[in-house]
Amino acid sequence: MAVEAERLSGDAWAPPWVRHEHMARYLFACDVTVGRLVIDCACGDGTSTRLLSKRSERVWGFDLAEAIVEKSRAANDDPNVSYGVADASALPLPDGAANAYVSLETIEHLPDEVAFLDEVVRVLDRRDGIFVCSTPDRDVYSPGNGPTDQPWNQFHLREYNASEFGALLRRFFEVVELYGQNPKSNAVTMAKHSLASRISMPVMVRVNQAFKLPRLIHDSLDRHRVRPTVPGKRYEYLVAVCRTPIRGHGSNSGEAVNPAARASSTAD
Repeated sequence: MAVEAERLSGDAWAPPWVRHEHMARYLFACDVTVGRLVIDCACGDGTSTRLLSKRSERVWGFDLAEAIVEKSRAANDDPNVSYGVADASALPLPDGAANAYVSLETIEHLPDEVAFLDEVVRVLDRRDGIFVCSTPDRDVYSPGNGPTDQPWNQFHLREYNASEFGALLRRFFEVVELYGQNPKSNAVTMAKHSLASRISMPVMVRVNQAFKLPRLIHDSLDRHRVRPTVPGKRYEYLVAVCRTPIRGHGSNSGEAVNPAARASSTAD
């Protein structure tokens, strides 16, 4: 698995820090969604769905990759877990079906983030719905890049910094709490930005990756735990907990929605 590869599978090798980063994010999401009806969007091979199901009332796992979803279905023996093939902007669920929605490292891959967030709002209970999402902070993850630049990660269509990410989410939720993962000092972040202005992006990418190579010898899950953000620090990954969907998006607009018309297939 290349360092930049995005779909994490239990069958393929991945650097230890990549696995620890993913696991830390999902353990954080498990803590936030205890006892809830949860949507796990872009669930991949179902590892995240199974983790969430241990502490949730029910979990629906959705992904676009039909082969992966079918494999997850075949291995599933939990009556409180269902899998389905669906686009993130058109889930086969009725309005307000869930009171928690988890989608980590997804939004940067989607061609229409507004349609995605509209759908998140539609399927969440607007009284107590919680949305947990994450994305890399462009200023740390892709030093030197601006908001309109092509991300160096070939799988990303766009990347946000902390202020852009928070502003986007506040259009859809009344309360947005930002957390961080892999803290960096402002000084280190600015130094990388300065270096990026002097060398080519491919070289900067390799420099950024070279800083991680010592983790091949020693890395730990706790090193990547999700924590509250503090002044003076930047974070490689941003994790948001969003509460109280804002009226006027999705089902709150008053438009009736036919769930069967919104996805290519339904969850079993």
